[in-house]
Amino acid sequence: MSHLIIFRGVQGLGGGGLMVTTQAVVADVVPPRARGRYQGIFGAAFGFASIAGPLVGGYFTTHWTWRGIFYINLPVGIIALVVLAVTLPAQSSYARHAIDSIGAAVLALTLALIGSVTYLPVFLQIVKGLSPTESGLRMVPLMGGTLMTSILAGQLVSRTGKYKLFPIIGTTIVTISLLLISRMTAETSTLAASTLTSWGEEESVTPGI
Repeated sequence: MSHLIIFRGVQGLGGGGLMVTTQAVVADVVPPRARGRYQGIFGAAFGFASIAGPLVGGYFTTHWTWRGIFYINLPVGIIALVVLAVTLPAQSSYARHAIDSIGAAVLALTLALIGSVTYLPVFLQIVKGLSPTESGLRMVPLMGGTLMTSILAGQLVSRTGKYKLFPIIGTTIVTISLLLISRMTAETSTLAASTLTSWGEEESVTPGI
């Protein structure tokens, strides 16, 4: 277990860098008016992966081996490296930028997303007694809400040029939903849990736009 925790920490260092880099690359190579659309696509991809990962991982854990949840990332990572090497334009100029310390600190609030994605499968398995595969299926509403609103918000930002309203609405919805999720018990129905889950994530990636 100690090895698993340490190596997952190393994985987190790389993963965290990749998440931030994708945002920076979009800001560097995409015109400002079109950035919302691309950020929305990134948000949708992240939401899809957040649900597909536990679902596939649950299947591997139940029907194969828990090591499969790590092996499956190897071919995906190799494909991503090849695509980036071929398509990502080279940087022709360099500029020094001031670090937005306040923005970085506030960004931590968007970990409403990571916490719930991590907590809900554990809740469903331990409290509700579901299998890993079943808990992954119960997370599908989360993916639906995330995909729908990430793409929609990105399109609206690109078309209107206005973005301030989206993080305000998104943060409000997430706050209310997480409060309700925190009150879930073993008696909470599947319909209620699915509704709260879809609300809790459908706007949580929008503040990153």
